[in-house]
Amino acid sequence: MKKWETLKSEMALDEKWYKVRKDTVKLPNGKIMNDYFLGLRGRYVQMVPIFENGDVLVVKQYKHGAGDFTIEMPAGMVNEGEDPLICAKRELMEETGYEGSTWKSMGVIHENPTKSVNESFWYVVTGLKESGEQHFDESEEIEVLKIHYKKLIEMIKSGEIITGPTIGALLLALLELDHLKIV
Repeated sequence: MKKWETLKSEMALDEKWYKVRKDTVKLPNGKIMNDYFLGLRGRYVQMVPIFENGDVLVVKQYKHGAGDFTIEMPAGMVNEGEDPLICAKRELMEETGYEGSTWKSMGVIHENPTKSVNESFWYVVTGLKESGEQHFDESEEIEVLKIHYKKLIEMIKSGEIITGPTIGALLLALLELDHLKIV
């Protein structure tokens, strides 16, 4: 197999909250596609903050793309030049009012490598303590919930939790924590 060759790239949409790039690509079979669009979503962090008793801090908020309230792991965009771990610590405090003493990377995830350009840095966080006030972005209104991981699994199965990154991050965190015998 061979990679595609990018012949040309141009911005099709360049707005604050969403950017789309239009590429002209040459496929390995020689065919030229002049209309391959990619969402440029940037880099973000997501963390699974879990207490020793198995409760997980999750956030409930309205997500306009889904047209409903979602239950998700705390997450946020990485600023230009910012270290992802520093961002994750900041976002956990801003969204939940908690900080964690132990952070373990679960890797860098590409959610939709077919149609998006982004990197998501996932962490599992333990040693949680409440330590401050929440500070929301202009579009955020967040309710923080503590839900036991077994209940979260039931909520995934029932369709109550619908976001792929939250489902994937919880799975990876539970595999990591099972290995460490925390849950």
